Amino acid sequence: MDEQVSGSITRALRRLGVDVLTAQEDAHDATTDPTVLDRVGALGRVIFSRDDDFLREATRRLGAGVAFGGVIYTPVGTFHR
Repeated sequence: MDEQVSGSITRALRRLGVDVLTAQEDAHDATTDPTVLDRVGALGRVIFSRDDDFLREATRRLGAGVAFGGVIYTPVGTFHR
């Protein structure tokens, strides 16, 4: 879970039984997006992000043929109560 994602989303996913690791829990908050994306791959996970810059890094890697862990991207404002 990227650092800017709301804790309420993390908690809801965990209540549903989803194995979630936050960037903060992994000591990778305030870390560059490329480093976080490398870490995601090393852990064999995907990352959930709402950060446009993160999406751009993933798109850049796709275009360059650079392997990385998966990204689930949702723009801010797409979750409503």
